[in-house]
Amino acid sequence: MAELDAKQMEAMEAMRAKFASEDGSGMPMNDVTYGRYLRARNYNIAKATKMLQETIEWRKKFEMHKLHTEFKDTIAVENATGKMYVRGFDKEGAALIYMRPVNENTKDHAGNIKHLVYSMERAVACMDAKGMGSTKLSLVIDYGGYTSSHAPTMKTSKETLNILQNHYPERLKCAYCLRAPFIFYAFFKMVSPFIDPVTKKKISMIKNAEIGKEGCQLYKDIDIAVLEESVGGQDTRPFVSSIYLGGPFECDFCTILDAQGVQREDVNVKTGGEGVDGVEEDAAADDDDDDGAADAVAEEVAALGLEGDTDTA
Repeated sequence: MAELDAKQMEAMEAMRAKFASEDGSGMPMNDVTYGRYLRARNYNIAKATKMLQETIEWRKKFEMHKLHTEFKDTIAVENATGKMYVRGFDKEGAALIYMRPVNENTKDHAGNIKHLVYSMERAVACMDAKGMGSTKLSLVIDYGGYTSSHAPTMKTSKETLNILQNHYPERLKCAYCLRAPFIFYAFFKMVSPFIDPVTKKKISMIKNAEIGKEGCQLYKDIDIAVLEESVGGQDTRPFVSSIYLGGPFECDFCTILDAQGVQREDVNVKTGGEGVDGVEEDAAADDDDDDGAADAVAEEVAALGLEGDTDTA
């Protein structure tokens, strides 16, 4: 953690005194946690304290301990199609969460929220186990094949926004958005009318023609050997939910496959469904872009939250 000035240290000491004896329901009550909440509220002690207290209460109400017991079957259903999972790390140790909205397989609000929280908690656990000191994660969002029928309900979108903005602050490093169709922009304008300018700067729009090409921001930040083939990487191993969920919680999918000796050129693992479109086919797709694209996707990522309020009041 960066060195703190006198005012920031005073705020940190206040957080330590307030929460030293609190149970975070699986969230460590330490300087790393305090620092995230303080930064999210610009070191305003009252606001940061309120935010963290509300997170502690939310985690208890959510019953976080049930992620591995009572919620297990629900998470298995939600994860079956590979719509969201932790796979690999960037060059600085940030966990990568792959998201494929086209693989949405339920409209179950409670189930989607449980799966979201499971994915966030697993990404954090994977980074802790990796031991590179990273506390932020990146999203690889592939919108290939997306239509309005794949959009979550407004209720689920709002709850997602609430959870990630208020209970996972200062977690987003970058959101790489690939193959985003224009129908997606309109939907998420309804979800997030206010866009955090800090979040906007963390959006990386990847054009179809850039996928698989040198110079693309995705490949500057992430080793192509780590990335899935479908997004221009070299890892040909398909996602298999049963292997992912059956592996250690603190391990991402790549780590599990490596531990099992599944080679990167071995594509005989059964997926139980159709694969995603290849890079070559997508590269030939329409590559039109307009000035409003970054704002539209920023609204999507704002709906994914991961940033705190930046006010100074």
